Amino acid sequence: MKYLIERYNKTNTLAVISSYPEKNSTYSRKVCAVGGFTKNTLKFFNYKKVVFTVKISKKEEVYEENKTLVLRVLDRENPLSIFPLINYVCKFNKIKNFLIEFEFGSFGNIGAVSAFLIVPLILKLFGKKQTFVIHQVISNLGSIAGHLGWTVNDLRISIFNTFIRLFYKYIYFLAATTVVTEQYLKNNLKKIIGNERKIKVIPHGVDTNLRLQDKENSRNILKLPKDKFIILYFGYLTWYKGADIFQEYAKKFKRNKKILFVMAGGKSFTNKKKKHYQEYLDKFVGKPKNLIISGFVPEDEIGLYFSAADLVVAPYRVMMSSSGPISLAFSCEKPFILSQPLVRYFESWDFVDALRQTGLRKEDFLFDLNQENFEKRLEWAKKNLDKLANFSRIIKEKRSWIKIAKLYEKLLE
Repeated sequence: MKYLIERYNKTNTLAVISSYPEKNSTYSRKVCAVGGFTKNTLKFFNYKKVVFTVKISKKEEVYEENKTLVLRVLDRENPLSIFPLINYVCKFNKIKNFLIEFEFGSFGNIGAVSAFLIVPLILKLFGKKQTFVIHQVISNLGSIAGHLGWTVNDLRISIFNTFIRLFYKYIYFLAATTVVTEQYLKNNLKKIIGNERKIKVIPHGVDTNLRLQDKENSRNILKLPKDKFIILYFGYLTWYKGADIFQEYAKKFKRNKKILFVMAGGKSFTNKKKKHYQEYLDKFVGKPKNLIISGFVPEDEIGLYFSAADLVVAPYRVMMSSSGPISLAFSCEKPFILSQPLVRYFESWDFVDALRQTGLRKEDFLFDLNQENFEKRLEWAKKNLDKLANFSRIIKEKRSWIKIAKLYEKLLE
């Protein structure tokens, strides 16, 4: 360990605190989705990195991978695990630059997250430069009450709303720069903070290395029918992403033998142990025959599911972050349509430019969360798949991880 500290404890090394997937993996069921985001970001950095991250097993792990030293020292759900983290930060005392990737579930429960907030303060006192990537910006928890297992009148909403606003202001004060992944998130954060000087938008990157597969071959491998129009929902089965809404759409189409609904995803990593989430999953018992639920999709099958699909649908109830599954739709150059709450994507400059290049309107992508409007948008999409796919290709080029990594490198300099 002493040798590794000497090798990586340099002023030009970048320290990262984040969820992070296991070795030789990018999209993992053992960590939250931020892990894949972080690994994709760091992949194209040319200098050394030290990643302080959560344990996958009960033991600490230390290993090197792709110019990166990974130290698994944090226990999810354990507030006391910040002390080993602080101890290691002290050992790497020459490192000046810290990148912190934060999502409200990355490090566990309320106790663990609250304890973690001591870390940025200590880094500030040590004179470290902190760049905070905030993956969720939400000011009113009432909009995601169903995701939290609360009612809209729950007294906890106003209490936690106050806490969240204070959290954003606290991070903004301590960080040299606060990064968000869409213009809408910046606009939302600006309203909370009252200032945008230290808020930077760097879009959610797109993985250009996912292999595009032949549709017929993909369906053969996944044992999906060749003669049906396949509509894909990708990602964890969660309330805010509208997984149950997608299932309801499928039920209304059960007499249509030409359409198959596919949910490529499984239990939420951050919510799977919570009682209200277990009750939510009960909704998917007795699913209609025209709906397939795959469970968690292994990394080597992600491209297959997107390649097998004719159209990607995102029936989200709320937009509080940039969607990883939608980013993967761009990776595979797939046509897609979005629920009305995701209209905020079109506040980002690259979406606006892609609309201009394709001659599409934002309304062409959007449907209200009701059956009638969904069916109307679906019928339009089926006639305009090439235009929608071209939009994805344009965003893929604009948001490739190589380009996004350069934006981070420039910011971190």
